[in-house]
Amino acid sequence: AINGVAAFTGKMSANDRNAFQAIVSYQGDITDGVQSTRQALNQMTDGTDWTSLISSVDDGIRTIGNGMDGLRTNLARL
Repeated sequence: AINGVAAFTGKMSANDRNAFQAIVSYQGDITDGVQSTRQALNQMTDGTDWTSLISSVDDGIRTIGNGMDGLRTNLARL
């Protein structure tokens, strides 16, 4: 699969290649944000101090939002 991606991106213009690589990176941010948010929400049910968990959920949601903004911006570049 990696070779397929390299062959695919190798045929792109520099702008498209940069946008595509940014999209892959922002996709990772979205995944990380979802995972950290889910983990914090799961911990809320076990009696853990909610103050820090609410902050963790907020950070996760912010990470997801930043990833979505980056995704939207770079999709528009293609």
